[in-house]
Amino acid sequence: MNVTSQAFEPLVDHITVRVAPDDYLEDYRQTIKTYTKTAQLPGFRPGMVPRSLIEKRFGVGILAEQINKRVGEALSDFLKEQNISFIGRPYLINGAFDGLEPSAAKEYDFVFELGREPGFTVNLEALGSVPDYQVTIEDADIEKAITRLQYQHGKQ
Repeated sequence: MNVTSQAFEPLVDHITVRVAPDDYLEDYRQTIKTYTKTAQLPGFRPGMVPRSLIEKRFGVGILAEQINKRVGEALSDFLKEQNISFIGRPYLINGAFDGLEPSAAKEYDFVFELGREPGFTVNLEALGSVPDYQVTIEDADIEKAITRLQYQHGKQ
């Protein structure tokens, strides 16, 4: 799995995740094997559905699921390793599953847009002094607030 980052705008990066067949094929085969043992399709005894039928009916979905899982893990690991502070979630901008075919294993590229957290500092010493206010509360103010709250909330 190959993950690269490229600056796109001052606070926006494009992260490309390249998934090779070695990254997803073994999991795909294991999932197909599990499906053949547990699938219940009309005309077949439970667990006796041919592998070719499972691949024909569910192969593309299973493959997409395995690739999506690997891409998510690779992206998450990359962000943790690089210690990138970001805003929101990475947004997939390029990487469709068009032409996904289990029998033709190939590399897939997924490009994510990531908003970086801006780094800035605030110099509070430049503000000067801040006025310190003394607030006093009298019993009449407390009674007035209690009466207002009782009126607002009724019988609660």
